[in-house]
Amino acid sequence: MPDAMSLAGGNREPAPSCIADLVRAQAERSPDAVAIEAPGRAPLAYGRLYAHVRETVRRLNALGIGRGDRVALVLPNGPEMAVAFLSIAAGATCAPLNPGYREAEFDFYLSDLNAKALVVGTGMESPAIAVARSRGIPVLTWQPVGAREHGSVGAWEHGSVGVWQHESEERPHLPMPPHSHT
Repeated sequence: MPDAMSLAGGNREPAPSCIADLVRAQAERSPDAVAIEAPGRAPLAYGRLYAHVRETVRRLNALGIGRGDRVALVLPNGPEMAVAFLSIAAGATCAPLNPGYREAEFDFYLSDLNAKALVVGTGMESPAIAVARSRGIPVLTWQPVGAREHGSVGAWEHGSVGVWQHESEERPHLPMPPHSHT
């Protein structure tokens, strides 16, 4: 049976070991190639996707969240959810939860997961937030940031909102692709 390297057209470089490695490899080969598309939205290139993945992992790590930690993600399906999932999963175990769950369901899953953080969309009202707070789980907001030229998802503006860990009622922020520029 051929190994992963021989399946890659004889390339003797090690095969990628995770999704983040695959995204990085594609970003290095073809940074302007389209990674994510959605109807009526500008496409997201691999170079921008990988930059978003790296920055999200950096910000999670700054909060003490890393490999082996579980992060619950509550966002509706769409390109923002895809980018959030890939970005969080590159640095922690990402557990997407259905935004339609009721309080009892969120209570069960957040307990069962032993989540280190909950990520929700900006302005999102969800019973998951109250459950996470009652369990002492930090609530992070996947925050839209301004898009740079070409309106791509995950374009980082200099000085964009960052992630902060604190005990106030305000939620720390993770940058999110703008809704109108995906």
